[in-house]
Amino acid sequence: LNIQGPQWKTTLFGLEGKAAVLYWNLLSSLSMLPHDFECREGRGANSITNKALNYGYAILASFLLSAVDNAGFEMYAGFFHVDRPGKPSLVLDLMEEYRAWVVDRVVIKLRSRLESAKEFDSSIKKAISDEIYKTMATRYSYNKKKVKLENIIQRQVYRLSGVISEKGNYKGYSFKWKKKMNIYQKYLVCYDIENDKTRKKFFDKMKDLGLISIQKSVCYGDLNQAEFSAMKKVVQKMLDPESDKCFWTKCTLSDKELCSCFGYKNFKYIEP
Repeated sequence: LNIQGPQWKTTLFGLEGKAAVLYWNLLSSLSMLPHDFECREGRGANSITNKALNYGYAILASFLLSAVDNAGFEMYAGFFHVDRPGKPSLVLDLMEEYRAWVVDRVVIKLRSRLESAKEFDSSIKKAISDEIYKTMATRYSYNKKKVKLENIIQRQVYRLSGVISEKGNYKGYSFKWKKKMNIYQKYLVCYDIENDKTRKKFFDKMKDLGLISIQKSVCYGDLNQAEFSAMKKVVQKMLDPESDKCFWTKCTLSDKELCSCFGYKNFKYIEP
């Protein structure tokens, strides 16, 4: 992309805006985002989904802020975002290459939980922060080595410093999206576990995978291939084949399919 001339920022902002609309519309059309998502909202967002995204981006910004500070940069002097008092423009510039991988994936993973939530409470915040910190601690390929993402971010900022000094070109970090590993399917998981402690631990494991309880011993939600494999390993490891039972099936519970049931509304269980 070669954009030149005095209006390069305006042109680039226009392209970014159009790409963002296409991106969020696609995620929404594929039902990868909770039902309350209509469009992207920043500060003052009303929907739980946008609140979750904003909270996740704030956590991501804190990592970038630390990396920028370590490199000796002025965080308020950006290249693309407008310099404005109190606005960390450089941090916002550098965040762009990490938003989808670090934050958007988490919100997609927690889709079922966000849909069942009545408010954006501390438990949701903890789930989002735990997932982001886990991603930051994950090792990815970088210069033929396995490096924690937090350290990759720091190295990328140092790389930017070298580019500025030597007047070269900055190359952003590209994540390798594995198609089979990131396609989500909806699953219904039903279990009958004799031991109370085991049942509680099993439920916590299902919740950690992003599934929600829609009634006793029944969970529902989105799992990708890796999470589905992890779920089966939990079953094999925790359950006693002599006394416990568990089955799972691909299942889409729409409003139409639930209209003849009792106590359900928009995937939310209502106490009778």
